[in-house]
Amino acid sequence: MAAVLDTSTKVMSPNTEKPNDLLKMCLQTKTALVSPNAEEYDALISVLKDRIEEGNGETIFNVGDTPEGGAGLTAEDFEASVATLKSIADTLDASCVKLRQRNVDNGITAQYLVRKQAPERDFTEIRVAVVGNVDAGKSTLLGVLTHGELDNGRGYARQKLFRHKHEMESGRTSSVGNDILGFDYQGNVVNKVDHGALDWVHICEKSSKVITFIDLAGHERYLKTTVFGMTGHAPHFGMLMVGSNAGIVGMTKEHLGLALALSVPVFVVITKIDMCPANVLQETLQLLVKVLKSPGCRKVPVIVKSPDDVVLSATNFVSERLCPVFQVSNVSGENLDLLKMFMNLLTTRSPCSENDMAEFQIDDTYSVPGVGTVVSGTTLKGTINLNDILLLGPDALGHFQPIAIKSIHRKRMPVAQVRGGQTASFALKKIKRSQIRKGMVLVSPSLNPTACWEFEGEILVLHHPTTISTRYQAMVHCGSIRQTASILSMSQDCLRTGDKATVHFRFIKHPEYLNLNQRLVFREGRTKAVGNVTKLIPLVSQISGPLGVKNKGVKHNQGQKSNQQQKQIQNVKPQNDENALPNSNDPQDLENGKLIKTSSSRRHTKPIVGTGGEGDLHFGVLVMEATAEMLRILNKFICSVCFQTPSPPIYNCAKGHLTICGICLHQRGIQLETCWVCLEPFRMLRDRLHEQLIARVNFPCEYRSQGCQTLVPGQIFQSHVLQCEFREIRCQLRGCFSTLSFDSYPEHMRERHFIEDCRIQREAFYVGHSFRNVGKDREYTWKGMLIKMENQEFYTRSFMLQGNLYLFLMIFAGANVARQYQVQIKVQGVQGEENESQILMSPVFPVRTTKIQLIENYPLHYRLDENQLREITMSQIKQDDRLDFRVEYKISQNVHNV
Repeated sequence: MAAVLDTSTKVMSPNTEKPNDLLKMCLQTKTALVSPNAEEYDALISVLKDRIEEGNGETIFNVGDTPEGGAGLTAEDFEASVATLKSIADTLDASCVKLRQRNVDNGITAQYLVRKQAPERDFTEIRVAVVGNVDAGKSTLLGVLTHGELDNGRGYARQKLFRHKHEMESGRTSSVGNDILGFDYQGNVVNKVDHGALDWVHICEKSSKVITFIDLAGHERYLKTTVFGMTGHAPHFGMLMVGSNAGIVGMTKEHLGLALALSVPVFVVITKIDMCPANVLQETLQLLVKVLKSPGCRKVPVIVKSPDDVVLSATNFVSERLCPVFQVSNVSGENLDLLKMFMNLLTTRSPCSENDMAEFQIDDTYSVPGVGTVVSGTTLKGTINLNDILLLGPDALGHFQPIAIKSIHRKRMPVAQVRGGQTASFALKKIKRSQIRKGMVLVSPSLNPTACWEFEGEILVLHHPTTISTRYQAMVHCGSIRQTASILSMSQDCLRTGDKATVHFRFIKHPEYLNLNQRLVFREGRTKAVGNVTKLIPLVSQISGPLGVKNKGVKHNQGQKSNQQQKQIQNVKPQNDENALPNSNDPQDLENGKLIKTSSSRRHTKPIVGTGGEGDLHFGVLVMEATAEMLRILNKFICSVCFQTPSPPIYNCAKGHLTICGICLHQRGIQLETCWVCLEPFRMLRDRLHEQLIARVNFPCEYRSQGCQTLVPGQIFQSHVLQCEFREIRCQLRGCFSTLSFDSYPEHMRERHFIEDCRIQREAFYVGHSFRNVGKDREYTWKGMLIKMENQEFYTRSFMLQGNLYLFLMIFAGANVARQYQVQIKVQGVQGEENESQILMSPVFPVRTTKIQLIENYPLHYRLDENQLREITMSQIKQDDRLDFRVEYKISQNVHNV
């Protein structure tokens, strides 16, 4: 908190005394300010200046107080000491505001806030994360604090903060919002509403300290957004909101545990005390005190009821064990002045050195008309000035590219520089927003940054319903990074709730920039684990030119490599520039033979297990080369709908404005009447040249993070993904969320769901029914089966009517999707091996509704009459015949229609 200058505490130890240290030590008495001489006055200025710098621009000075006892000054000495303190503050261009004064046995003591006046367009920033359960009053309290108007009890104040229409309709925050509360150098609130809105620039120009509230979501469905706000926005403090009428329910303990895991100091605000009965409020306070004192929390709760309590809480909050508790009302305004006073006394805990090399983490991106690409985030350390050249990355290959800072804004106010611990927005030159994502960083070139696919961390499992083992995947939150990671190895065989271990992680999608000892949260559903990064495993050289330029070499993290490995690296270097692929989409280049330089002949087909070995390095180089070739060609060629590398068939506008891939046009049902650019009727033209290009470029398999180390030509990429042995699928039956491999799937279906015969192959899905003891003259309707395959839902239906067997298969999709599948229906007797069978290849019928009752209205696929059934089941023609037969459905993709 605000640094406390105790007039009786020694500044230096005797072993580190300097020539003027003894004089300073003599001044640490309660009468030091009464009548100092010139030399003592200069020493007091030096002491106060040091304390202000340590407190990031402010400190709390105790007048007439001493821990050894005998505190208190006479009225005359007290007035003289205050006059001296104000004179010193004026010399340092600081203000001196009395916080509290009290009478003790030996006289008068007081505490003064000495705050240095901030330079123009510069202020101290404190970030406070607002967390708590849904309906606790988080947004309402922030609306009252920042806009200065009380709530009407029906959500008037919170409407000023919501960003989306559905938030206004439901009253629930679903995104991360930012609101500011400014204090001038005397501690007065400067927020003034101008025409119904707050002018952030006007607030920041008049403020010496700005409190930034990070308004987070309280509903459980938005937990991932709340975790990202707690990790990516780097809050200094956490404000836990508790509704007095509801108590500690829902996500309250979840958010408190998250703040404790991230070592964020927490204070509690109890709201709605105007409507809560006294006995219910007392029960809420008792439960809150019990939770704060529990072994997992170990906090010391302090109920704040007066300004003296506020000063004591603020001065001792630095220990992180103290937890102030405020009781406020947003309707009557009760105790809101105490909360504002407490906010005014908050200071950052760990100041960053301006001499460190710059590092900035990106937590959001924008595209501003007339400005270009804008990124926002937090400056972790160092100083960033206007027009500085920083490295932006890592991209999909782990590369960093130089980028220039075109302009800098803090709280919508243009500035010339930002320092460590401050949030800012940068306008970047010559880069598209699609090339930037959350989790990237801007760092100084002197850092020589490296990105990591893999890292090791020491984690503590806070909760998991069963056990965690290798290949377990969950979301990793580390700073502004939010990406799924897989566990490659652990120091223990399995982890349960409360276990602690060193875990080797690997990111699934792309490499990230990490620092040692960085805090991380590992979560999936209700599974939660926290820890620190202990080891980084960079694989390749990360610094490159502009995006799309090949890297010139390879750097491995496993130390010095053998000569054999060095030769292997040289053998897989990218081709020379004269043989390189064209860096354009000019059809003339494609027709002149510059179309393809494929590396399929160098494909590494030998399976490799483990990391850091010779084979891994070889495959890593191949992946890097193949992906670099792909980016060189396709950097400016993306689908206009999904913004991804297009999948054949590829269609263009007649004038070449739009590019749409087959997935968006067929599977997603995109229907275009006019071109988005030229506004003329959209006529689809097949782009055969780029289809050939993509068909021959080698792509890394989507499941390379699972162990697949194959480079696949685009022509067979989709079929390889469907047949990859490392591919994991979820059970296709509703209500079952098991993740399985292809080999274990049939056994799972038989043992878990009691399906007699279910086999899965690379190209098709089988499901079978057995019908026994069926009377041929009776009517039957068998229960259908809902099947989920390739994110599509199919429904089987079988019934017997007037001696005829009716079978069909439906898909819950439109006609375009249904044309991509076909079904083979096989009916066979079960009496003996020599039984005949009937097989029919049929298309799949589309159903545009998921209401199964309406399926009878659609045409049937397959019908077997009485004579065919007798032949199949080898039954004699008798009135009481019982039929036994089996029906198999084989669903496969119709490759020609994809």
